[in-house]
Amino acid sequence: MPLPPLVLSMGDPAGVGPAITAAAWDALKDDSSLAFYVIGAPDLYSQHCPVQEISSPEEAAAAFGSALPVFPVGNLPEIAPGKPDAAAAPAICLRDTHSARRSVGSAGMEPVGSLGLCEP
Repeated sequence: MPLPPLVLSMGDPAGVGPAITAAAWDALKDDSSLAFYVIGAPDLYSQHCPVQEISSPEEAAAAFGSALPVFPVGNLPEIAPGKPDAAAAPAICLRDTHSARRSVGSAGMEPVGSLGLCEP
């Protein structure tokens, strides 16, 4: 039985994560056993690779070969690389969006805060 796709969080949208994630997708896209999807803002990735918004984790494997599957979360402020913005914290802290919580939960994971930006 194949494993479900790995789920990645977007991390700090002003960091290098989106470019690294897109490069990983490009390197792995031809092997469906290595499928993954991102919980994040689709616009962060679309400048680096093709993106397919998904509405559930179950859609990730089917999209993976042709586009990076992205489960969208909340709105982000305009992001400037290298300039973190505290206004992006709610999207970074997955627990602040109901849809992200559902996606992470269905992947068998617990949402967690990051970078000290999330209130306990």
